[in-house]
Amino acid sequence: MKKILLALSALAIGTAAASAADLAPKYTKAPPPPPPPPCIWCGFYIGLNGGWAGTTGGNNNAVASHFESDEVPAFTNIFFVGNGLNNQNTSGGFGGGQIGYNWVFPGGAGGYGGAGGYGGPGGWLVGVEADIQGASLHRSFPTLFFAEPPPGDTGTFTADSRLDWFGTLRGRLGWATGPVLFYGTGGLAFGGVKNNLLATFNDGNDCAFTSCAVVGLNNFNNDNTRWGWVAGVGIEWMFAPNWSLKGEYQYIDLGSVTQTSTALVETQLIGSEIEGVIGTRRVNERFNTVRIGVNYHFGGPGYGGY
Repeated sequence: MKKILLALSALAIGTAAASAADLAPKYTKAPPPPPPPPCIWCGFYIGLNGGWAGTTGGNNNAVASHFESDEVPAFTNIFFVGNGLNNQNTSGGFGGGQIGYNWVFPGGAGGYGGAGGYGGPGGWLVGVEADIQGASLHRSFPTLFFAEPPPGDTGTFTADSRLDWFGTLRGRLGWATGPVLFYGTGGLAFGGVKNNLLATFNDGNDCAFTSCAVVGLNNFNNDNTRWGWVAGVGIEWMFAPNWSLKGEYQYIDLGSVTQTSTALVETQLIGSEIEGVIGTRRVNERFNTVRIGVNYHFGGPGYGGY
């Protein structure tokens, strides 16, 4: 009987101990913090763009003179028939591509997505971008005439301007608020510029009775790459994962070009006389551009603090 009582007592004690162990509090390790939301503006991107460019109004000037060696003064200003050489504005379309890289500063989580990669608070964005454009800005200006009463002297000036291509290398600083980015941009600009100035002259009096020799014909033809600066503003919208649409304004200044063109003849009727026209034209290579573009964003660790 005693053995049975002892066995029952031991069983009761074991059961009570097991119950006490089950009631003891259990501790589990806290889960790791969630990763930061994706940065929809960070990293490399590449895209295409197109737009319209035009030179700034009234940005050129020209002056021309009639030269006659046996008169005093030898140079006299010329008054033309036709449009003035000062009206040399040019406009046309352009298109090309761009490539760039963005960083987003921590503290504002700018450009970090909420649900689906969109939304979220705003923050600062810094980036670099390079673009290259093929352009079609060309204008051949009407020939300008200088003439004395028939059969007097006649002279002409013809001007031609062209911008075949241009590009920029710029920094960008903006504020990203979810899928929308507002930014300013500026940096280096360059472009292929062509300018021509052609002069002709005929002495209708003296050359009608004797031969005239061309002693000075210097027509200006300039085709080179010019360097300058660019500044602008823009807005960009991430309309789908990895894809954005932008609109941008840029002011581009490639400096100025000064051209001089002469056409001189020497008459042999009585003694020797040199007569002709000399023209100087200054063209300021300054452009306003407006463009729209689309970018594909590859993403990447282009953000700090994580």
